[in-house]
Amino acid sequence: MPDVTLLPATGSLLSAPYQLRARVQGVDFLETNKLFVVTLPGPVTAYSWDDGVITVDPQYTQVTEQGADYLDVTLERVSDPVSGSTALITAAYSDDGTPLTSVTQNYCFGNVEFLARSPVPDEVGVQVQAPLVFAVRIGAGLSYMGSALFLNEEAVTEANGTFRRPNYTGTITIAGDVVTLKSFSRRAYAEGEPVALRWDLRVSPDFEESFVTSLNWTFYTVRRVPPLATPTLQRTELDRPSPTGVIEIFRLAALDALVPQGSFAAPAVVFFQAVQQSSLASLASTLPSAAVLAPETGKLGARDIASPVDAAFKLEAASLFWRSLLQVLVRDGRVSRATAELLDRAWNSGYPADRGGAVAAALLYAVMPSI
Repeated sequence: MPDVTLLPATGSLLSAPYQLRARVQGVDFLETNKLFVVTLPGPVTAYSWDDGVITVDPQYTQVTEQGADYLDVTLERVSDPVSGSTALITAAYSDDGTPLTSVTQNYCFGNVEFLARSPVPDEVGVQVQAPLVFAVRIGAGLSYMGSALFLNEEAVTEANGTFRRPNYTGTITIAGDVVTLKSFSRRAYAEGEPVALRWDLRVSPDFEESFVTSLNWTFYTVRRVPPLATPTLQRTELDRPSPTGVIEIFRLAALDALVPQGSFAAPAVVFFQAVQQSSLASLASTLPSAAVLAPETGKLGARDIASPVDAAFKLEAASLFWRSLLQVLVRDGRVSRATAELLDRAWNSGYPADRGGAVAAALLYAVMPSI
């Protein structure tokens, strides 16, 4: 049975470029007398598809896509409709094997224009607690009826415009046809991440029916790099390929396993912290550059520390080469046999944090100079 749909949803404000999408799914193109039409009050046939013959009203342009079992048309109005005018629009389909199936939805024509907004779309480097400030002008023939703001799908305001306290505070002011919203968040946005905003505004042409327009955009918060008392730690030998094959295997595996994707912390500091959080903590003070690494670990945040379970799972891929890594460390005089045995016991202890700590310590012994 064919299914007819119209987009956007009923009760939407159609704004420039005044586009409407009609679709019929489940068409049997072997049937005869197939007819797909979109009509407006009048009645006016804005669009028809009659067994492949397309007719469109001069007020509209059309783009039709035909698939294996569907027709999909996008209509765009060429002339500007009267702002605040409403229309019941119907999409209908029938053929000789299918009774008429249709959908009718209610729309209003009009525009909501941004006068100012901060942060602006696609802005980068936005502070993690930046206020949100927006101003729009409501088009002629329309009155503001309320709005709801969402941040990453979380409601900042209720539908009636009150703010979701205590996390958000702010004001909504109306001056003629201009609506201004200011919002402040008590919580910081995620660092170095996109923040998606959606502002749903309800407007009315007659103070009885209300129609919704959704304004969507995204901005990006500043990426935090933990400040280092010793700047040379930001790029160390851990950040450079090793000429020794087995060390390079574990270096790459450990960077993937121990440094979370969203972290901008220095790997040497993250590795040192992994050792501190394992049963090898007593070895931390013997690691190269321990004196400068230890104070830096207190600056790490939750986003800089990988899950020990996830890290151990990723490191398992290099397990075949673990004994070879220890042999290279002993051969090159990086660790004593006794220390190699401690690392080996931690690796095989069965505790995820110990596996991460063993690899981190082995690599710090292998490549880190004494700073």
